[in-house]
Amino acid sequence: VYTSNKRYYDAKLALSQCDSTVIYSLTELLQIENRNLTTVIEGVRYSLEPSQIEKMLIL
Repeated sequence: VYTSNKRYYDAKLALSQCDSTVIYSLTELLQIENRNLTTVIEGVRYSLEPSQIEKMLIL
């Protein structure tokens, strides 16, 4: 679900000329990046393998 959302917001950001759509897309993409960063930090904290952490990321 999140991966398709990321693709959707990437496309909206690239194609939109509406200011509010761009800002909303950027906000959503920043939230996804924040989740990814939290996932990496928690994965390292709990000594998970890099491959396990990568599976949990929204790419």
